[in-house]
Amino acid sequence: MAKVLNKVYRLRNYAELQMPGYTEKLKFTGGQEFHIVNDVLYMSGHPVPGNMQVHIIKWIEDNPNLFIGDTRKF
Repeated sequence: MAKVLNKVYRLRNYAELQMPGYTEKLKFTGGQEFHIVNDVLYMSGHPVPGNMQVHIIKWIEDNPNLFIGDTRKF
């Protein structure tokens, strides 16, 4: 069973994330949305590559002060 069924997080400000095995940091703009559905992370409507999923989701979970919960019901 999925841990996160449907959550949207919006980044408060610019942030960088150092991914293991990458020399360049990932750079995210303030206001950028991270949508997690059934434990799969989507950005701009597209799933994030599989090798990045766990690291970015963990970063979101470990840094709640960087994000605003923005889950909407339609």
